[in-house]
Parts: sequence; structure tokens; C-alpha cells
Amino acid sequence: MRDLTTVAGMLRLLGRTTASPPGQGQQTPDPAAVSERMTQALAFGRHCADNSRHYREQDAANAAAQALASAYTAAAIRAATITRHLGVAFDLSVKCALTERGAPRSQAETLHQRRHKAAAAALAEAKKEADRGHQEILGFATRIAACAAEPPAAQTAAEPAARGRR
Repeated sequence: MRDLTTVAGMLRLLGRTTASPPGQGQQTPDPAAVSERMTQALAFGRHCADNSRHYREQDAANAAAQALASAYTAAAIRAATITRHLGVAFDLSVKCALTERGAPRSQAETLHQRRHKAAAAALAEAKKEADRGHQEILGFATRIAACAAEPPAAQTAAEPAARGRR
């Protein structure tokens, strides 16, 4: 369960770093910073997908393992969506950084402002997705804690305990 709390915290951290404002006096997000955030989100998503596969391979009757697999799958999906939003922000931040702004009220300046707003909106969407993922994973942690608290099923007379034979 502590593992899932860490996963939820990582999602929250991805959201906080994606929502960081651009540098001092900078209009648009720095493409290098957005690229680094995308790399982190991709690595996190890959880690979650690997863990999901690992827990899915466990015994199907193990409710806790199957719940962990579902939680890691959900985290991987959230990380993929965060990566997609960061990809949009990266694309727009590169275009803003590499094109001329133009004179005030010119078409070039208008296009630059639209790109800037869209990049900021993409970062805000990445943060929202991270926050939603954080809450979802905490819900899984609660569910898994409930599975762990359930006593094992009692054996019936028809299912005697296996005894070691010599």
C-alpha cells in the first residue's frame, strides 16, 4: 500500500512540475524544460506498465495483486495522458521559441499569443490529469487496504487442509 501512496505522490509531483510557471520574464514554457518533463512522465508510465504486468501475472485469486495491477494500469494511463498534454505544450513552445513575434497587433504576434495561451492550457491540462490520477490511485490504495484487512476464507469440511506426507 505504501507503494501506491508513492505512485500517487509521483503523479501529483508530475502535475506540480508541469504547472510550474515559465522562467522570470519568459512568455512561453521553455522547450527544454517541457521535454525533460515529458521524459519523466514517459519513464514513470513505463515503470507503472511494467509493475502492472508483473502483478497481472500473479495468481488470479489474489485480490490484492489484481487490485495492484489495476492501480498500476490506471497510473500508466494517466502518465500517458500527461505525456500527450506535455507533447502539445512542447510543440507549441518550440514554435513560439523559433518564430518571430512580429510587431504589436500583427498576424505573427497574434499567432504567437495564441500559441502561448495554448501551451499554457496544455500544461494546465497535464496538471489536472495528474491531480485526477493522484485521487484515483489513492482510491486504489484504500481498496487494497480493505482487501488486506479481509480474513482469509474459512475452509469447509469438503476442502481439508493439505498435509505434508513423508
